[in-house]
Amino acid sequence: KSAAHDVDIGKNSDDLRKLERQRAEDQQRHKQDMDGVYEELDQKVYEKSFHALEDNVTKLTRGTVKLCQVVGVFPGARMNDGTEEELDVDVELLNWEDCAQNLTARVEKVWRQQSSQKYRSVLDLVSKKADHSVLRLLQISQQHIESQLDRVRHERELWKEVVDKRAQQPLQLALTLKDPHTG
Repeated sequence: KSAAHDVDIGKNSDDLRKLERQRAEDQQRHKQDMDGVYEELDQKVYEKSFHALEDNVTKLTRGTVKLCQVVGVFPGARMNDGTEEELDVDVELLNWEDCAQNLTARVEKVWRQQSSQKYRSVLDLVSKKADHSVLRLLQISQQHIESQLDRVRHERELWKEVVDKRAQQPLQLALTLKDPHTG
């Protein structure tokens, strides 16, 4: 009996080793499969993030170019007759990477030409153009005009009341002028 038992134990041991090897192989295959899935997910997430980032940078570049056009340091499209036309610049046609790379130098060059190096920024230019004291004088003038308008409106209302009372007075005079005896 012990020999048969030893044979069964050996056979079971072999089966157990076989199962352990198969389990290890299955785990290895599962790990490889999962690594592949994670790698693919990472790549898709990276691509999606990259596309979103590229899209956002494109929008930012478009906005920057438009701002530069509004400020006047990035030219619009030139027409055949030499005039400039206000157009939305298609940054993708400009190749936004090149556009963004050259934008700083272009803005700086045009700004130096336009400002003659008198102004540090557009705000500096505007503040020097609209002197604060002149602005204050305009505000005071506006307040004065508004108060005069209010006074004229009030006088107009008073005149309306006077005219309405006068319109009613002839009727009252006619009633009082009737002779009480003749009726």
